[in-house]
Amino acid sequence: KDNATKYMEYLNFTNAEIVDLSGISKESDDTYRSNRYKNIILPSIKHIRTYMFENNMLTVVFIPDGVVEIEDFAFDRNPLKDIFIPD
Repeated sequence: KDNATKYMEYLNFTNAEIVDLSGISKESDDTYRSNRYKNIILPSIKHIRTYMFENNMLTVVFIPDGVVEIEDFAFDRNPLKDIFIPD
């Protein structure tokens, strides 16, 4: 299953507002930072940069296939409860 489907099933959402960032290819921390996102679908990127998703409201994150590096503090200042990393 894709990450969006897993996310919806995990949180048991039926009409969740999910911000789909998969169309954005920029790998800059300013793109996603401090937007107060609660539910997002991460884009297919190779590197999750330092502070890239800082200061949002993320509680669950599914790391997409293909990520080779997650830098320190990438998800700083989020109330994360779960993070799923592919094999």
